[in-house]
Amino acid sequence: MERLLADTLFEGAWTAERKLHVSMFELAGNSAYDSRAPFSILQDSFGDTQLVGAKELPINSKSAFLELIEKATSFRQTAGTEKNDGSSRSHAICRIRAVNILPGVSEDGILYLIDLAGSEAARDLANHSADRMKETREINISLSILKDCIRGIASANNTPETSKKGQKGSYIPFRQSTLTRVLKHVFDPSGTRNSKTAVLACINPSFLDTAASKNTLRYANMLCSTEVKYQSAEHNPAIPKSWNNKFVRSYITRESGNPVISPSILAPHESGPQLLSIPLPQFVARCLRTKGVTERQAKAFHSKLWRLHIDSTRGSVTDKRNTDLIQQGASSPANVVPVTRISTRDLVCEGDMRTFKDRIRPGMVVRCNATVNFPGTSSEQKLVMILCPQNVVGKNMKDALGNEVNPSYCLSAHEKTERYLCAMILSGGLADSYEVSIWRQIVVHLSSMEAEVSLEYDPATRYYHMC
Repeated sequence: MERLLADTLFEGAWTAERKLHVSMFELAGNSAYDSRAPFSILQDSFGDTQLVGAKELPINSKSAFLELIEKATSFRQTAGTEKNDGSSRSHAICRIRAVNILPGVSEDGILYLIDLAGSEAARDLANHSADRMKETREINISLSILKDCIRGIASANNTPETSKKGQKGSYIPFRQSTLTRVLKHVFDPSGTRNSKTAVLACINPSFLDTAASKNTLRYANMLCSTEVKYQSAEHNPAIPKSWNNKFVRSYITRESGNPVISPSILAPHESGPQLLSIPLPQFVARCLRTKGVTERQAKAFHSKLWRLHIDSTRGSVTDKRNTDLIQQGASSPANVVPVTRISTRDLVCEGDMRTFKDRIRPGMVVRCNATVNFPGTSSEQKLVMILCPQNVVGKNMKDALGNEVNPSYCLSAHEKTERYLCAMILSGGLADSYEVSIWRQIVVHLSSMEAEVSLEYDPATRYYHMC
């Protein structure tokens, strides 16, 4: 079996387009082990299963693949039973991941080879120790849950579409066992990844084991001719993992800030899931290849993209609002302002080529230079939100420095029009977060303003983040 698989994997020209990575581990009860060392089975933000702590090795040849299988097999837990002197006491799993190294939108291919531990009848447990009986019970439970999952997915796929309306879907208990959690992509009804399953059933030709053989064949028969139907991943502007490359490029153009990060540099071929999978250092490095983009802007855009992704996986109440905002940003007329606003960016003046100093407005956030005094803070960035011109403020009003905002002396009318009453923006309690201190106000001269900054409000944390 191993040699047949090795011959299949390493023959043909497709190996030049893929890199193979292999991990081998075993499941005993609710625990997972790699070379007898425990590791964790977790779910990432994409809903995919991740083996945290398991070793994954690159394999470049048949000999290396066979050597790895032989070494991993030596670690597998076995023990003598009534029927088998070398009975497997764990489920052995070989996970082969084929990584696409050519530009494109295809996901990594994953192949699981699973050698299930054999079940045992109650009559075979009479002479077992307490530990052996516990192992057998855990094995039988995991196989029973696997059977229920197979029945559930078969039932769901054999139900006519016309009779599904108004009915609850079949319950598939894939979260109840470590084995079925590893195989989540096969049993999860909401999954969109296509997969195929082949089963090899081993039986004993002896007439003494006829009942056990019939039970094994009955178990395997449930998978025969079962066509698994998967939901297609429908495009949703508020769900980044559903984006194709065309929408990724348009999103980068609209939402990456000023200057606009080049979509052809950041995501020349990537889909939404692939863009999210880019490590932060590589993401920032790509952004910095666009002239004028700073590291802070690149990290802020990365955080913005990931906040949208996390909100979409939570089924947040902000999903519809995010969808509306993104769709309006893509297609609304320039003179239409969305009712719901979570960003300080000026949507009406989108595409206006004037400098920010020529289009000052209430609510605009700007970065000030070092000459501006921020009382009682040590903020690295001096950010303020513009409220109104100095000359419209009533008499006897003082700012956070104790100075009169609109004095009647020493300032000409023209000079007053170039000064603005602003609210201070201070660092928040989270990394790269900000909060508007609306009652702490200072007067800032137009010449002290360096650049416009876009902030976006996050309802979950109640902080603002750069976008």
